[in-house]
Amino acid sequence: MKRRDDIRSLARHLGRLALMLERYDEAESHLAAAHAEQERLGAPIWQADTDHLHGLTLLRRPGGDAERGCALLRQAAEAARRREAAGIERDAEAALARHATA
Repeated sequence: MKRRDDIRSLARHLGRLALMLERYDEAESHLAAAHAEQERLGAPIWQADTDHLHGLTLLRRPGGDAERGCALLRQAAEAARRREAAGIERDAEAALARHATA
């Protein structure tokens, strides 16, 4: 049981790494697992960061779902704003701005 909990706690980090490596299927899988775990734990700031990463994944992947990606980025920015997580809010807003000018 301990090993499974350890792996779940790494899911957001693994998702971030997979995104950086442009391994979008893996990123989505890890980020979905991270979101479920954060929801279970009641960790809204981590959820906002995960939504930010998931939004980026959807925008960057070829043939990705830009509408859903932007919705996740807006959701991340708003959640971060409510919890005064300025870095996550700034990053999500910047990603939305970059997408709007692309």
